[in-house]
Amino acid sequence: QFLPLWDFANVEIPYKQEADGMYNDWNPYERNHWGYMPTFFMAPESYYASDWTDERGQWNGKDGRAVKEMKEMVKSLHKEGMAVILDVVINHVSNYDWHPLKYIDRSVYFKLDENDNYISQCCGNLLETDHEKVQQYVIESLKYWMTEYHVDGFRFDQCFLLSSKTATLIINELKSINPDVIIYGEAWSDREVEFSKIGWGSFNGKFRDVLRGDLHNTDIKGFLFGQYRNGESLEDLKTIIMGSSYGKKKIYQSTSHSINFLEVHDDYCFSDYLRFSTGKNSKDDIINDQMEHIALTPEIFNINKLAAVILLTSQGVPLIHQGQEWAHTQIIAETDAPDTDIGKMDRNPYNKDNETNWVNWVEKEQNSELVDYYRGLIAIRKALPELRHARTNDFKFQGLSETALGYIIRNSVAVYLNGSKAEPVSTELPEGEWKLLANKEQVNPDGIQTMSGMITIPRTSGMVLQKIN
Repeated sequence: QFLPLWDFANVEIPYKQEADGMYNDWNPYERNHWGYMPTFFMAPESYYASDWTDERGQWNGKDGRAVKEMKEMVKSLHKEGMAVILDVVINHVSNYDWHPLKYIDRSVYFKLDENDNYISQCCGNLLETDHEKVQQYVIESLKYWMTEYHVDGFRFDQCFLLSSKTATLIINELKSINPDVIIYGEAWSDREVEFSKIGWGSFNGKFRDVLRGDLHNTDIKGFLFGQYRNGESLEDLKTIIMGSSYGKKKIYQSTSHSINFLEVHDDYCFSDYLRFSTGKNSKDDIINDQMEHIALTPEIFNINKLAAVILLTSQGVPLIHQGQEWAHTQIIAETDAPDTDIGKMDRNPYNKDNETNWVNWVEKEQNSELVDYYRGLIAIRKALPELRHARTNDFKFQGLSETALGYIIRNSVAVYLNGSKAEPVSTELPEGEWKLLANKEQVNPDGIQTMSGMITIPRTSGMVLQKIN
């Protein structure tokens, strides 16, 4: 999945200056790097083409090569067996733009207040997506990307702003072109259930929060720390393991609608969150040596591995954000911009086209053991359909303690999880011989050893086993 690639306002108002009644006192970088201020829905962003420039007053995309190059990119990724999903923003356009729709008929295309002013949300003027003409504009653009660029699906930014009527129209139209089109988005505001009923997937915030704890308050911890948020328990862990399609807090009609994640581009990345939660760092720390900073403490390493086990053995669709598999960090890079937070960890680097956002492949070698752990778990998930296509009645759960859980799927795959920071737990395997595939120390899809009888799950760790006979 890419961040937005269709044309967007990537240059903002000059810092500490006014333009068209707006004063920029929030963005010293004067940039919008992530693409959430869209402009033209059918044009690829020429800033990413080989003839790009960031020189003021100069044009991007004069010869249209972005079209050719993006089509070639999609084709190349397909040759490697990878589907291409575009992050799209269809609920607003950039409030900076002299957008043609604003001059054709703003009363048709935009949401307006009682004074005939644009209604804005986050970073743009809201489109009237329930109007037939806007629906036509949106759907034709999406169909264009499917037929001309052959993209495989879409991630809809802030899709909770869409009505069920419009969301239903979108999925029906796109499935008429490709019945297997991938459709999911941000159905926040408790609308995940509603979107699932019409066939949409969505980011499963419950999956993240049951494991990590509160999104912003790192004192409120989740299962990975041997704790729960208020009102949660082992039952909530069971629910997310089963794709949040089970129990009193069921969200999804199908486990395929649950996009399970530990981090995305928004907010602090997972391992920076762990650096705060474990007390290794504070949010005001200045990081002078990035490679020393990302070196994993035993505690953070173990939490990362347990989180990876849960992510890659749960029903649903696992999402791995860039660099998550090596515990990457987001440090505000040196810059000429007047940023007073240089050197701190960044929770929202949307405006930085620099090392803050760029993938640092050197980090991958620093934490290669964690990369190998992820790689092994991915291989196990691919090899065992029970971890991807199980139904509710395929599971047999065993509560081992308040913060430890075991479960068997179809009497052929066993997973044990211990969130306790203090105590190991022991249990007896079901009858027969079992091949250990993953434990606290290593992952081997071909098997680490054969086990039977009593086993012990160390603190802050997981185990995955496959029955031999």
